[in-house]
Amino acid sequence: MQPHNGLLSLPNGKLTDISNSFEPSSHLKRMARVIMGMAAGLLRARSISCRLATGQHVTINRCKTCTVLCRSGRVWLTSEDDPQDYEITGGGELSLQCHGKVVITARSEDTLVDLNWREF
Repeated sequence: MQPHNGLLSLPNGKLTDISNSFEPSSHLKRMARVIMGMAAGLLRARSISCRLATGQHVTINRCKTCTVLCRSGRVWLTSEDDPQDYEITGGGELSLQCHGKVVITARSEDTLVDLNWREF
């Protein structure tokens, strides 16, 4: 039984069209969508700019990598998987590898920060 141009020759000499018989099943298509969605979630990049008053904070959940640019003022950054906390002042920038929640808290009035991160 050799396929030829989408036709399969059966032992009884009849030809059968098999050109559509190799499409993935709906189950395989659904699994592929789930896997692609998970991969997209692993690579999902986010960014915001925000102005904070003293004591106000921004929390990023499910953070994988994070870059904080403090444009003005002063911020305190803590990550749940890092025993060290960080202070960043106006013009300073910090990039972290993290695996969970990150909290950025303003330590001075009129603090302006740019946040870029990837979620997992």
